Amino acid sequence: MPYGGTTKPVAIGIVKPSAAAINLLKKYVNANMAGTIDSIFTWARPQVIVLGLYAPQQIDLLDIARRIENNTIWDIDLGVAASIKSGFPGVIVSPIATRLLENNGYTKTNIGDLNVYKASLGVWNGRNIPVLINIDGNHAFITTSWDESYAQTMMTSINR
Repeated sequence: MPYGGTTKPVAIGIVKPSAAAINLLKKYVNANMAGTIDSIFTWARPQVIVLGLYAPQQIDLLDIARRIENNTIWDIDLGVAASIKSGFPGVIVSPIATRLLENNGYTKTNIGDLNVYKASLGVWNGRNIPVLINIDGNHAFITTSWDESYAQTMMTSINR
């Protein structure tokens, strides 16, 4: 998970994937992302998912709640990073995951020396947020933020 500079963890959670957890997650994403999540769960056999909420500043939960209510949440830097570890070895996971992302229309780009796939996630009020995905061996690393540059900073801050 990222750490250092402007990527400070606010909250970290560890999830053991289950069909119920995957179905809950799919309720909050668009159809393309839901299809990708289904494919990952079916073909990658994730063993553990680590999620983190990140911010460069201290977070006040009351302030966050007010910002959501006032639709000003977009004015602060927040990001989410996830690490998904597959039960299969990287020589199997990496080519399958890469093909899956390419076949589902994700745009491949480079951030530094990382190959990253970009997607867009629809959220409330008609907003879209960028999602960055990097496959490294049997791990998928995912970052997202209102600000794509912050998602990129988180992605490059992950120790692999």
